[in-house]
Amino acid sequence: NHKTLAYACLVDGPVAIKSNAKMIVVEMKTQYAKKTLFMLLNVFSASFTTKSLLLKNICDAHRNTLLKLKSAEVSSSEERASKLSTRNRSNESEEIPIQLILTRIKKAGQEGKWRLAQQYMEKKLLCLEASSQEEIFAMRRLFNTAIHALGRCGKWEKSLSLLERMENDHNICPDAYSYSNAMDSCLKSNQSGKALELFKQMRKNGIQTDAVIYTLVLNCLTKTNGFMIEDVLTMMKQDGVLPTGRFLSAALSLQKDWKASVEFLHGMERNFGIKPPPQAWEIAIHAC
Repeated sequence: NHKTLAYACLVDGPVAIKSNAKMIVVEMKTQYAKKTLFMLLNVFSASFTTKSLLLKNICDAHRNTLLKLKSAEVSSSEERASKLSTRNRSNESEEIPIQLILTRIKKAGQEGKWRLAQQYMEKKLLCLEASSQEEIFAMRRLFNTAIHALGRCGKWEKSLSLLERMENDHNICPDAYSYSNAMDSCLKSNQSGKALELFKQMRKNGIQTDAVIYTLVLNCLTKTNGFMIEDVLTMMKQDGVLPTGRFLSAALSLQKDWKASVEFLHGMERNFGIKPPPQAWEIAIHAC
């Protein structure tokens, strides 16, 4: 179009410029329109050779300008589309209840889709800020569920990285569930040493332990390290934690035989002031 327009201006003279001026302005769409008209007017005061060169320069400048405009429009459109897509995804995640997100994370972990589980967590995390106790609680639940899901998929290192992100990036203190999920992730990948390190870190940070934590600690031990059970019982007494059925089952499984199991139960009350519940004796009887 710009070549045809320029040629018409060359042949028909200033009349063509006036009649096509509106077309030039519409096609250029920028301040370059006035400059192009000025250059066209100069064509008619020059020689034929000069006119040809000027027209060529006008056509080239016009073409480059249109290409730049088109490129700018495409970039602007893509940027707007990207922002709109991000906003839509954010709004979508914001509208989804936290409980449904947690369910999706758990299901992804059960199916071995750790990337999907982490993706669910990250999307919902963008919609939350640690500005209120309610949102801090929601963010902690997100992290705890994701840590457990990644651990089920064998990604114990990524589980530990999420535990670090809670405190370092979001200033959210991990709780007992955070540590128990992280320890369980390590145990599922045969990283008992890492699990024991987490237990020591937890007590050092003053986080309240429970029977679940101590059961995981027992699962880190082997029969060759059976003497460590006494240390565990001492710490339980200090923390005011009472043994549960799972804890006793794990503790009795570390004993050499049924006699050692019975002696262990008697020693719990005699040495540590912890009275074994009736189910503990049932476990010992089944061991016989």
